[in-house]
Amino acid sequence: MADMTATVDDQCAHRAWWERSGGPFTVLFWTPLLLIAPVNDAIDARLGWLAWLILAAVFALSVGAVLTATWPRVASRPASLAFVAALAAVTVTATVAYSTHWSSLYVTLSVALAVTLEGWAPTAIGVAALVGAATVLGHGGTWGEAGWGCALIVFLSGMGTFAFQRLFAVIAELNRTRTALAEAAVSAERVRFSRDLHDLLGHTLSVIVVKAEATRRLIPRKPDAAEQHARDIEEIGRQALQDVRDAVSGYRAESLAGELDRAGKALAAAGIEVSTCDTDPALPAAVDRLLGWVVREGTTNVIRHSGARECRIVLRHNGDRARLELTDDGVGGQPAGGGSGLVGLRERVGAMGGSLEAGPAERGFRLSVDVPVS
Repeated sequence: MADMTATVDDQCAHRAWWERSGGPFTVLFWTPLLLIAPVNDAIDARLGWLAWLILAAVFALSVGAVLTATWPRVASRPASLAFVAALAAVTVTATVAYSTHWSSLYVTLSVALAVTLEGWAPTAIGVAALVGAATVLGHGGTWGEAGWGCALIVFLSGMGTFAFQRLFAVIAELNRTRTALAEAAVSAERVRFSRDLHDLLGHTLSVIVVKAEATRRLIPRKPDAAEQHARDIEEIGRQALQDVRDAVSGYRAESLAGELDRAGKALAAAGIEVSTCDTDPALPAAVDRLLGWVVREGTTNVIRHSGARECRIVLRHNGDRARLELTDDGVGGQPAGGGSGLVGLRERVGAMGGSLEAGPAERGFRLSVDVPVS
């Protein structure tokens, strides 16, 4: 899980800058287009090298403001603010000194403001629009035509860029969330598989060990019985192989009746007397499968850890809830290693809205599961 979190954090830290703000679109498309009118004016009016220096500065400052605001490799809040402040000063100076053809520089400024100022961008864009309109009026324009037109274009251009910036940020966040969810799903599937594999093989290997010991003891005295145990080991091994395949594919469907039958055989092979009391086997499929897992894990613990001579499995179903109890007369201790199988069972039962209790009983150990059936 820690690796998954680190991966997502790395993706967030190094995400592409165009996903955050539309940087390439802003720099490579808008700025050159917005400089066309001032360039034409500089050519037609033969304004000299100072005008060309101003145009170059506007382009460089626009690119610098966007890069330092959005590109992780050179991102710097103070630098982006310095760039946009210098751009504002150059824009005002140029538009005051030259003709109204240079008013398009305010659009360039508003785009840079939208990218760099974040929450303050709308206010700054509005101020830029009013200053641009005032500059046009200073060159002899009127509010009804050039003034309001300039203000509207500057404001809409800046706010449009601001809206696209927010949209790109939302899209990037959705992509990162989708990646995180996919990784979480993979992690959950790994946990499911490891849990199922533990539950499956823990029980099966315990039964195989018991039967192998019985086979070894019976070979000299009762070869026919030993041969039957050997056949059982072969059958159990084949079933275990199929169970593992089913667990991998996610389609294993253990039933309570089947697990009770296997539990009876496994306990008998271990020399443990077993009794069952099943008052009502008609249970919903999900509850039936869950209680099957309980019987499997409980039986495994009885065989491996308890040293019991008797085991009793009781199922009670009162309509709204089902309760399964598995008790033995063994030593009554917790499974070695902290009971990882019981941890997995507790997770399964909790997911169904039920509860699990496991601990020493009056005689031996008791495992009790209570789950809703509706």
